[in-house]
This record gives sequence, C-alpha cells and structure tokens, in this order.
Amino acid sequence: MNRRAMYSWLEKRKPRNSLKCICLLDLDHFKQINDNYGHLTGDEVLTSFSHFVQTRIRKTDKLSRFGGEEFLLVLDSIDKEKAQILIDNIRESFQNYINWHTTTSNFSTSFSAGIIEVSGDFELKQVLAQCDVLLYKAKENGRARSESACFEV
Repeated sequence: MNRRAMYSWLEKRKPRNSLKCICLLDLDHFKQINDNYGHLTGDEVLTSFSHFVQTRIRKTDKLSRFGGEEFLLVLDSIDKEKAQILIDNIRESFQNYINWHTTTSNFSTSFSAGIIEVSGDFELKQVLAQCDVLLYKAKENGRARSESACFEV
C-alpha cells in the first residue's frame, strides 16, 4: 500500500472513534546500505522490512510505504505502551536478520519509530507532524528505538 492508498483507507474509516496508534517507522542509515551494498540490496531491505512488519501485525492493522525508507503503520485498538512493545519486538527480530540474497555481505539494520496514540476524531496531518517529531527524537537519542506520546490538539 502506498501513501495515497493509506490516506484513502483512513478516510473511509471515519468516524474514528476507536483507540489506535499511528506510527512512522524509518530505517536507520538507509543511505549507507545503498552506498555500501547497492540499490538492489537496498530494495531487498525495504521489501524484507515490509514483510517482517506485515507478518507481525493483525489483519485490522495497515502498513504503507510513506516515502523513501519511511513507512506508516496504523495499529487498531491498541494503546501506545502495547504498540511500543510490538514495534520493539519487530525491531529486535528485524535486527537479527543478516543474510541478504543480493549481496555476499552479512549486515544487520535497524529502524526508529515515532508512535502517537489517538482516540476519537483527529486530523491526520497533525498526528503525522507529531509522529515525525517523535521519530526525529528517537534518531537523536541513538536510533534503533521508539518514542511515543498521546495525541495533543
């Protein structure tokens, strides 16, 4: 799913009365992967990451490519503490993957995340702006980590 498809999916789910978490996930040092191992391996990392996430979320959750090496994840009926545990488990599992098909080199990679808990109706642009702030905070605090908060109007 791409960004436009995700926006359309979210728009159809109005009113947004239930608890959910909106998460921005960004692969750490992705440019170095492309530079060191080539774009084919970079594509494999993106595809593998998407697969890792999709096999660990519920059918009611949605993942989309947001742009470049950034992904948007919507977790339905979950609070930020449980979302952070899920994201951390996905991160740990993904970091253990080191055997890539498109290179003979073994390397691991990680991601950082910004997680916003929302309930009731919300403006997606405002939520994404807060997710982005948290994502950058995670990167500033050492990468390979998550930062979370509740949505503030």
